[in-house]
Amino acid sequence: QSRYIDVSAGGPSSFTFKAAPNATWIKISATSGSITRSKPDFRLEVSPDWSKISDGQTAAGEIVVTSSAKGQNPLSVTIYVNAKKTAAPGGFKGKYLILLRADGAVSIEAAHATSNKSVSGVSWTELPRYGKTLSAVTPLPATANGGAKFAPGTGPSLSYSFYTFNPISKLTSYISPSLNSYGTDRPLSFAVQIDSETPQTVTFIPPADPGKFPKEWDGDNGFVANNIVTYTTNHSVAPGAHTLKIYMIEPAVVLQKFVLNTGGVRASYLGPPESRILS
Repeated sequence: QSRYIDVSAGGPSSFTFKAAPNATWIKISATSGSITRSKPDFRLEVSPDWSKISDGQTAAGEIVVTSSAKGQNPLSVTIYVNAKKTAAPGGFKGKYLILLRADGAVSIEAAHATSNKSVSGVSWTELPRYGKTLSAVTPLPATANGGAKFAPGTGPSLSYSFYTFNPISKLTSYISPSLNSYGTDRPLSFAVQIDSETPQTVTFIPPADPGKFPKEWDGDNGFVANNIVTYTTNHSVAPGAHTLKIYMIEPAVVLQKFVLNTGGVRASYLGPPESRILS
């Protein structure tokens, strides 16, 4: 898995640069380049040469990028690179893998479930091209089960198998905005569970007075502006193989993505890109 370094212009002057790794295990797509008005940026792909790192070893290195521009002193920036060689157990194919603590998360598109279990004729169904990244899922038909909701942990479910080398403490669900149209006694909700823990109910739209929107609905950082509602639950997950389960409680819930946080996730509009799936 590679990372990238972007070299770009900070002003109108053209310049050349050199990129020098200090370790043989660091592979880089180019060791030199130039920035001009017609080409104001240059991307360097960086990846480890795993054949030069021992099993279980954490390798540390750096890349020094030095620029040279006419009439200016050279400028150097150091980028630190770490890589740990680890491997999931045999047979863990077609499932999610968090590679490094630097990744910060196991990021899962909701449509990529390991299994999909129907209950009372209801199952989670993909909505192609719906959402901010890939798609979304929702339980259909919405009028099934006699219009009644399911108790947490009993409804139609999606399962996601994943392997992590780092502890996980939080799960953030990315949910499409909607309103509690079934009334205050039946707010939109679903349940999340990791392994055999007690399912946690996620009620993600705050209550509002009749005829009004929740205060979180509007504003520059509101549900509508972001086109997403995020809800975080707390968990205690040790390194190893695990299963995330998502259960239907109420219909009309639309889920886009799940992010299991190892502590390194930074704020972004789309959330972390999907984690690697072992093949």
